Amino acid sequence: MVKKSYINEVVSLKVKNRRTPICGVVLEYNDHWTLMKSNPVDYVIDGYMLINNKKVSAFRQDEEELFKQNIVQRKGVLSGTSGLMLSENETALFFTIQNTYGLLQFELKSEKICYIGSIIDVQSEQITVQLVDSYARKTDTMDILINEIVSVHFDNDYTNSLKLVMDTE
Repeated sequence: MVKKSYINEVVSLKVKNRRTPICGVVLEYNDHWTLMKSNPVDYVIDGYMLINNKKVSAFRQDEEELFKQNIVQRKGVLSGTSGLMLSENETALFFTIQNTYGLLQFELKSEKICYIGSIIDVQSEQITVQLVDSYARKTDTMDILINEIVSVHFDNDYTNSLKLVMDTE
């Protein structure tokens, strides 16, 4: 879990079974989840991500993260929040994310595969997602065990772009 001293700072999280660390600005955390602004590459901040703390093996803030922090701070993107409050109640947390952001991106076992969709049901141990393809067309539904989620990304360029097309069709 990320320490409180890293709130509003850039850190990298080493995730089990993932080659590439996840980088972002820590906004909030609890025992189960860390909420971050996503820093997918270089000095770009693109949406938010919710990271499952059980999947995190280490975190760091070394010279690279401090340099990124200096740049994103100068860009003015360290301040501000998602408006989302982490709740110990995971059912409420996922419903809030769904109701606020709509289309979500789920990473499970592989960093090379993600699932895009909208949550249609939340149970205590799993969520049901209406998946969409890369053309924003509804496809299958999928049950996802909450403890298998590595990360949930939302309000990013990719999901917001798909929402633009979904809203007009």
